[in-house]
Amino acid sequence: MLSKNKQFLFIHVVKTAGTSMREVLNPYDWAQHPNGPHATMADYQDYLGERAMCFFSFAFVRNPYDWMVSLYEYMRWEVDHHSHAQASQMTFPEFVEWQAVQVGTLRQTDWLYNDGARQVDFLGRFETLAADFDRLRTLLNLRANLPHALGSDGRGQWREYYTPEARDILCEVWQADFENFGYSMELEVTPPDALPLLNDTQHVHRRLGEVAQTDVAQMVG
Repeated sequence: MLSKNKQFLFIHVVKTAGTSMREVLNPYDWAQHPNGPHATMADYQDYLGERAMCFFSFAFVRNPYDWMVSLYEYMRWEVDHHSHAQASQMTFPEFVEWQAVQVGTLRQTDWLYNDGARQVDFLGRFETLAADFDRLRTLLNLRANLPHALGSDGRGQWREYYTPEARDILCEVWQADFENFGYSMELEVTPPDALPLLNDTQHVHRRLGEVAQTDVAQMVG
């Protein structure tokens, strides 16, 4: 999602409450996106070139254990998903093994990193969605509210899905997601601390102020 009047890029990582987030942010949307609603930060950088640095970018991430369970349940029950036929016939351990060997295996890191380096200014957590969205709303001066139902209930039912073998596969193949976003490979429910801004707050506000003085419509065509 690209907003011209608020000068932000929202990177929609699948199964991180992004669909609901897009609905909340829709009034600010320009409605032009490279590669659809799940464009990566690299997609936007290719699309905008150096102008991508003029936008404040943000995304939300999720505990990789919980994220994989959410993918599994979504593919099992969403009959229009292109992988529904396969996923609906699998146990969860089979699904993890299947995802691990897919060409173009989904990793949250792939949306947010490029050449091994984080590219997104602000990363919130699905587990602390409301609090992190409040931080974001302050930074961008947004008049938007999230539905109370969004975010994790913190009960950690996803732990029940994992066999030792499925856990080992996830920790190996999705290691980057654990490390880049500060999640423990232990089956913990409590979320880690908030992720820092890529740039300090003063720098972010200064950059947003500079962009506000430019013709953003002209910048992105």
